[in-house]
Amino acid sequence: MGSCAGRSPGRKGTAAGPWAPAFAGALIPFDSDQLYLGIHLIVGFTLAYLLTGSVQIAGGIALIEPCINAVAFFFHEKAWKRVERRAALDPFVRDAVAHG
Repeated sequence: MGSCAGRSPGRKGTAAGPWAPAFAGALIPFDSDQLYLGIHLIVGFTLAYLLTGSVQIAGGIALIEPCINAVAFFFHEKAWKRVERRAALDPFVRDAVAHG
């Protein structure tokens, strides 16, 4: 059997794989938010490029789209908090929010 460099000899595999405990944080120096943003930008750029064939337009879309999402998310959260406040007062709304 081969060995994985850096793996603790006495540890068995976990749900994330046998190498996860030894390599935790070593391979990806980013947190999940940074990684999500990077993937989001790459997917947005790639899709826009495939649809338009233009690097400039794809780059613009890939940069503008997350900004628009941030603004939309702000208003979504604001509206959702209003719904939650109403749900605390009105049992009908509370049941609708709880059951999705």
